Amino acid sequence: MGNFLNIGISGLLSAQSAIATTSNNIANINTEGYNRQIISFDANTPNFFGGSYIGTGVVINNVERVIDSLSLLDLRSNITNFNSLETFVSQADRVDRIVADPTTGLSPAIQGFFDSIQAVANTPGSTAARQSLFSQTDLVIERFKILDNQLNTQRISINNELQAVAGQVTTLGQAIADINRDIVAALGASASGGQPNDLLDKRDQLVNELSKLVKVSVIEQRDGSNSIFIGNGQTLVIGLQANELRAEADPADPLNSRLVIIQGNQTIPVTNQLVGGKLGGLIDYRNEMLKPAINRLGLVALGLSSNINAQHQLGMELNGQVGGLFFSDINSATSEANRVKENVANAGTAQVTLTISDVDQVSVDDYRLEYSAGTTTFTLINTKDNSVVDSFLNPGVPGSRIVAGEGITINFTAGVVADGDSFLVTPTREAVGGLNKAITDLTQIAAASPMRGVADIANTGSAEITGTQVTDTTNASFSVSGSLNPPVRIVFTGPTTYSVLNDTTSAVLAAGITFTANQENNMLSQAGLSLGYEIQIGGAAVIGDTFRSEYNTGGIGDNSNALAMADIQSQKVINNGNSTIQESYGLLVSEVGTRTNEGQISLGAAQSLLRQTEARVQSISGVNLDEEAAKLIKFQQSYQASAQIISTATIIFDTLIAAVR
Repeated sequence: MGNFLNIGISGLLSAQSAIATTSNNIANINTEGYNRQIISFDANTPNFFGGSYIGTGVVINNVERVIDSLSLLDLRSNITNFNSLETFVSQADRVDRIVADPTTGLSPAIQGFFDSIQAVANTPGSTAARQSLFSQTDLVIERFKILDNQLNTQRISINNELQAVAGQVTTLGQAIADINRDIVAALGASASGGQPNDLLDKRDQLVNELSKLVKVSVIEQRDGSNSIFIGNGQTLVIGLQANELRAEADPADPLNSRLVIIQGNQTIPVTNQLVGGKLGGLIDYRNEMLKPAINRLGLVALGLSSNINAQHQLGMELNGQVGGLFFSDINSATSEANRVKENVANAGTAQVTLTISDVDQVSVDDYRLEYSAGTTTFTLINTKDNSVVDSFLNPGVPGSRIVAGEGITINFTAGVVADGDSFLVTPTREAVGGLNKAITDLTQIAAASPMRGVADIANTGSAEITGTQVTDTTNASFSVSGSLNPPVRIVFTGPTTYSVLNDTTSAVLAAGITFTANQENNMLSQAGLSLGYEIQIGGAAVIGDTFRSEYNTGGIGDNSNALAMADIQSQKVINNGNSTIQESYGLLVSEVGTRTNEGQISLGAAQSLLRQTEARVQSISGVNLDEEAAKLIKFQQSYQASAQIISTATIIFDTLIAAVR
């Protein structure tokens, strides 16, 4: 009788638990991270009676989550990849819009600048044309600075984002450590080994949230806790203990934030180890797009200012003076110092600067200069690929090192270097900040050449001056304001020979120089003279034909230097002679656009994979209302049947009691 009643009670209680489990599934259908639970039953141990084993009812074996570990791993991996690409693309789109915008981009401003130079060349004495060039110079500088400011604002934004996301990672890590503690306690309190399913779901959801921020690896411990590693194996959670992820100013580059993990009293730099998720996307964007964009914009600024300056200094101003700087000096003391940042952790006091010696050879890469006291050697490393660019013995102070093929010279100006000291070398990053207009007056625009060649009116041959070029106004020939020092006279001593004389004293500077008729001859260089200018003569000469060089006094209508400045637009003066100034900026636009497009394509693929994985996980672990409704009916019927067993047992019991009264 008792066994009969106990069987009914066990069935009733089991059905009741099954209904509760099914109801819980239905109630949590919209709960993010909830995994469907199923209840399993076992038959109670039977009793031996009358030569047979008689069943004693049912017992709940377990309530467990329906989960597929491999699908969960795929889900986390795809969440990480998607969020990394989404972050990269969202940031890249902003840069793409900045550099490619036809109204705010740089190309129209550069074109307008060269157009205004051409206008001066067309009418070199025109005040209106000079005013236009004056204004266009301000405009192109302003456009450079607007773009540079927008890009550097992005840098600041990335630093802030890294700090915010690092805080979120730390918070999630601590939450996982806390829930580990609850899970361990729950498992320890369960004599039957039952799993705290809701706590496990909550922990898995926290890990999924963490995977949105960074790549996550999970190792389950024997006590039921999970250890969490981020990026390429950096420890965030070990059992019940969580570490802190923090963003701080990078000692090697204070303008950028680095990420560190705080483990007790240790601070471990991990920026280069963090991949995937929002953090990985931000780091990839900063390294692969933002930094190169800032550097290339700086290279374009260097290319424009250095080449215009070089040519402008070969000209003559409206007031008759040799031309000065048009833009600010790219190698001013401030600019040279700004290109090198010493590591905050340096023990030495060495001061290092950088001179741009050849803009055409300068790349958009940054470098790291390291010193080893053991070998007294400096090593220059390209930070993009960690390749060694140069290695050299300490030159001492003052000392310098010309880096072959890189267009830069490293200067050691003061202080003492210590073992392990390092310096960040950025040839182009600060260039736009140092870009300013050097001319302050319309008359300072050097449109003319400071010298001219003149043929004597008495010449009888067909020889004529085919061109003149000024190559160096720092030469002694231009040391006396408003005149050549000295002017020279070229006198033909025969149809194929000539002499060069000082036109003031008639002293012979060179004699018996061979002249090739009917082709262009560089008269001064052929004579072995270096006067800072050249005169080309062609045709056929006769004895006595004479040509002179003289200062271009009153040469208001001369446009030769303005034409040479305008020609810079079409010259390949950047990227080792492979790009014009505008092509170099076009390369920036192209690189940004291409990388953004690649990111968008990859993002689409990653989103598709994520949706497929989510669907697969949902099909395994998600709640199906139709299925749960069917189970609910089944368990309801089981409950009712078990109740009927109990009712029957009660009737039988009452009958027995009545029979013995």
